Amino acid sequence: MIGRLALLLVGAAFLSGCSIAIAKHEEIGPGRYQVSAYGNVFSTEDDLQVKLKEEADEVCGIENYSFASSEYGRKQDWSSFAATGLAMSKGVAEAEVLCNEDAG
Repeated sequence: MIGRLALLLVGAAFLSGCSIAIAKHEEIGPGRYQVSAYGNVFSTEDDLQVKLKEEADEVCGIENYSFASSEYGRKQDWSSFAATGLAMSKGVAEAEVLCNEDAG
């Protein structure tokens, strides 16, 4: 009986998930950056937008930038297919960031 309860609790822990998002940037010109945020299956568009802003804050200074463009989408991630037999979707958000002149 205790074994079944433990198995049930472990299974529930795996089914409940947390949003995890990471971001990166690449300089595409003077004061211009391509910022990308990637999230897991639990990440929402809002989660990724927050990550984009955090990365832009890091590159240009807090709120010292503007977004020239941005887009959000979900992509199929087949890396989990071999282990689970399921393809998971992951969130992706990208933006072109323009730093203000006094960024430093």
